[in-house]
Amino acid sequence: MTQISANNAKEEINGAIAKVVSDGEDILIYGENGAIAALIPIEEYELLRRMEEEEEKLDVAEAERRLADPAQTPVPYETVRKGLGLD
Repeated sequence: MTQISANNAKEEINGAIAKVVSDGEDILIYGENGAIAALIPIEEYELLRRMEEEEEKLDVAEAERRLADPAQTPVPYETVRKGLGLD
């Protein structure tokens, strides 16, 4: 995996994009406090997006299942805020 500095990204971006496109390589861009961005092949990006969508569907299905379950007791919003010390 190639790493480039955010300070040098402008000068190195064309070469970095070429590596991503031709070699399928992931490129990390680093700032002063660590990694701040990544260049990845579009196939990886599309896979990540599909995985996020599927995960969201699973979360919604689980929430609906729990809301429909009479054994599940909802916790009022105010109780949660108080329990977290937000009031």
